[in-house]
Amino acid sequence: METNLASMEANLDEKDKFKHKEDIQNNRNHLNSLKGKSSAEWKEYATKCMIEIMDNKV
Repeated sequence: METNLASMEANLDEKDKFKHKEDIQNNRNHLNSLKGKSSAEWKEYATKCMIEIMDNKV
């Protein structure tokens, strides 16, 4: 995931990097918060993600 984020950032021009700087940092912070989670924590996180996806499905 970090590789994908870095790749997406590398493909942005400077104007867009500045425009999306906060979003990029928020994504990095989110990824860092996931490091070191136990399998039970990952299962809970995945469940929450799936519920959010289903709740927002149009």
